[in-house]
Amino acid sequence: MAIRGIMFDKDGTLLDFNRLWLDITNIVVANICDRYLSSESIYSVDMLTERIKTELGINNEEIRYDSPLAYMTYKEMAGVVYDNISELITDTKEQFEQIFEQEYNTAFSTMEFDCIPTCNMALDSSRVGRADRAVCVATPVLQPSPSEGYCYFLLS
Repeated sequence: MAIRGIMFDKDGTLLDFNRLWLDITNIVVANICDRYLSSESIYSVDMLTERIKTELGINNEEIRYDSPLAYMTYKEMAGVVYDNISELITDTKEQFEQIFEQEYNTAFSTMEFDCIPTCNMALDSSRVGRADRAVCVATPVLQPSPSEGYCYFLLS
């Protein structure tokens, strides 16, 4: 079957954004804390975790719709985090941006997760005229690098 269209979703209209990316971001934040916290740090792991999550727009394990996590690229999100914890980071901003992106790519490639629709996406073949049609949603992997592409979910 030829592809005639693709739907893109990052705002949670079709797929549960919080469920899809919250666990991934928690892994990334934990790894960033492990990497940059030292025994001499004024921050505890919990304090730094909360600070980074707040900067990314996570409050009470919910992602704010207007937050950096909801609309920024890896590089932009890394910049927000870097600017707020730069006193702990020995890498340059450019190095941190690469590390941050790699953390997301690694977390996404190793985690098993379910993609939960936010609405009924059952395809009614009588309404579209043919029984051989299906719906496919492409959702960006938190603004992937060019080599990563998109996650595609076939919904039928």
